[in-house]
Amino acid sequence: MKGLIIKDFYNLRKQIVLYLIIGVLYSVIGAASTDTGGTSFTGFIMILSAMMPITAVSYDERAKWDKYGLTMPVSRKDTVAAKYILGLIFTVSGAVVSLITGFIFGADMEEYLMVIAVIAGVCFLYLSVLLPIVYKMGTEKARFIMIAVILLPVVLIMAGASYFKKSTLSVIKVPESDVLNLQEKAAAVTPSGLTAGFLIFIAVSIVILYISYRISVSIYSRKEF
Repeated sequence: MKGLIIKDFYNLRKQIVLYLIIGVLYSVIGAASTDTGGTSFTGFIMILSAMMPITAVSYDERAKWDKYGLTMPVSRKDTVAAKYILGLIFTVSGAVVSLITGFIFGADMEEYLMVIAVIAGVCFLYLSVLLPIVYKMGTEKARFIMIAVILLPVVLIMAGASYFKKSTLSVIKVPESDVLNLQEKAAAVTPSGLTAGFLIFIAVSIVILYISYRISVSIYSRKEF
């Protein structure tokens, strides 16, 4: 399996350099704007990092590598596992780069760690959905589905926030006592409680990623090349 991962890194070397260059430029823009701490850079670089296994699968398809790889002493299970491990490696690497960026930009590191934890969990969920689809349909056929999976949550969040701001807040007048109660409840949430919540979220996303891996193995085991 180690050889499979090294092979993917070798294939992705140009993409890695390109993403690093884009990431550096993006972080400079974030530092020069009101985006203190480079939080937008965090999401950008980590999502890009998590998508690298999809790119690796695409390269394998173009080179017809799967047919050749099955002639080697490598099981189909190991072939699939290598892509998931690659996703973990790139996501963790993106998180480390984001931490360094946040430190350089003077971000609140405790808050920044929570942001990174949430984005890492989201990256795992993206991989959990996308990799089985790619193994089932191939990268070319699944291209529009992948775009929808990535963009749909963002569109829904933006649309929901816009609707809530324009309609609900403009119509409903919240009593001052209720506002104070909400503020008191928010203040009562301890950092340890928030940390526990984020850790649970990451743990759940990893469990879902493992389930996704089992599904991908089942799909890949039945494919003919």
